[in-house]
Amino acid sequence: MENSVIKDDGTVFEGDGIIRVFKVETPEKTFWFEFNYEVADNGLDFWIVVSNFGLARREAAGSRTPLVRWKFTALEAQTALSRLRDFFLGSKERLIRGAESKSRLLGVKFPSGWITLK
Repeated sequence: MENSVIKDDGTVFEGDGIIRVFKVETPEKTFWFEFNYEVADNGLDFWIVVSNFGLARREAAGSRTPLVRWKFTALEAQTALSRLRDFFLGSKERLIRGAESKSRLLGVKFPSGWITLK
């Protein structure tokens, strides 16, 4: 993950909703993860929520089974978590669509099961 390229890869439509996806390109493989906003109680500030990390195919976004995701070691998971926090919180390479200019990014959340471990 340290030498990876992370970029917005648009949306996947699922039923009546949409799922935002980001693409991760590494020298070994390419995979995707889901990205969403969680709005704070003030209705303006927000967190970024990362889930379904390691999707083998973009079209698998929305799936709830870990069978469609690559598996990672604990060290790889920790590196990914750190890299994603850096990317969303401090990187100039990031582009987040839909974030209001007056809003504040409060942090990045990684819910239970966000990544599949080996």
